[in-house]
Amino acid sequence: MVLAIYEMGRVVYTRSALESAARAGAQASFSDPSDLTAIEAAANAALTASGITGASVATPIRACECSDGSSIACSGVSCGSGTVRHFVTVEITKTHTPIFNLTNLPMGLAIDLSTPVRGKSILRAQ
Repeated sequence: MVLAIYEMGRVVYTRSALESAARAGAQASFSDPSDLTAIEAAANAALTASGITGASVATPIRACECSDGSSIACSGVSCGSGTVRHFVTVEITKTHTPIFNLTNLPMGLAIDLSTPVRGKSILRAQ
C-alpha cells in the first residue's frame, strides 16, 4: 500500500514537472513566437532543471488566427480588420516506469505498469 502511494506521488510529480516545462517553453514565445527552436530549448532547460530525464519535447506548434476566429498563415498575412493572434502549443511526454518490477513473476507472468505521462501548454503569444 505504501509503495502504491509512493508511485502515485512520483507520477504526480512527473506530470507537474512536464506541465511546468511545457509552460516555460510556451512562455519563451513571448519574445519571438516564430522561433520554435528557442521555445523547444526553453522547455528542455526546464526539464533539466527539474531533474526529469527521458522526456520527449515535441516540435512546438505555431498557429495564427484573426480576431474573428478565422485561421490564417502566420507570416506575411494580415487580418482585414482586427489583429493577428499567435498561439504556441508545447507538448512533452515521458513514459513513467515504476521502481518495482513485475515483469519477472513466477510461471512466466509479466505485468507492465509503465504509463505515459504528458504535459501540455497552449499560450496566446500576442
